[in-house]
Amino acid sequence: MYLAGRACRDQALTETITKIHARSRRTYGAPHVHAELRLQFGVRVGRKRVARLMRTARLAGVHRRRRGLTRREPSTVPADDLVGRDFTAPGTTHPAPGPSGRRNGAASPP
Repeated sequence: MYLAGRACRDQALTETITKIHARSRRTYGAPHVHAELRLQFGVRVGRKRVARLMRTARLAGVHRRRRGLTRREPSTVPADDLVGRDFTAPGTTHPAPGPSGRRNGAASPP
């Protein structure tokens, strides 16, 4: 089957990208693969093109970021302040919100 010029170059580039990705134990993402192509192989190619070719080849790097964070359930009511802490800032007439997000003595929001 005959491939057009860009498709042929994309195919050859995808093979190189796959080798780099496999050599990195499947940890490198598009920015790292792009840098490797430039520095080790001397290939001048755009980062977005590398990302597109990696997507079509179903190659993805490892995410090192934490996934999500603790979120408060909206239906739960915070515990009452049994110690009676006063969060009033000096020189103000209204208290600052405490750790529960409520003002001292104020009822919980609806």
